[in-house]
Amino acid sequence: MICPFALASCLIRAAPLYANLDRNARELRAIASSDQCIIDQEEFYIRGCLEIPIIGTSEVFLWGLWARVKETAFDEISDH
Repeated sequence: MICPFALASCLIRAAPLYANLDRNARELRAIASSDQCIIDQEEFYIRGCLEIPIIGTSEVFLWGLWARVKETAFDEISDH
C-alpha cells in the first residue's frame, strides 16, 4: 500500500493473514481492498489509522492497523 505521506511518517501493511497467503490462495480465498479484507468468507478484517503525534513537530506518524471483527460488525461498517 502506498503511504499518502512521506515514507518516514507512515506504516500501512496488508491484513496479516492475507499477507501470508500465496498469490494463488489470495485469488481463491480472499477479497481485499485497502480498508477491508475477507478470507474464506469466515474471517473479516477492517483497517483503521492511528495518528501518533511526533514530538517537537506538528506532524503525526500514521499507523495503519487491522482488526478482526465479527461478520455483523463488518457488514454494518461496510454500509457506512
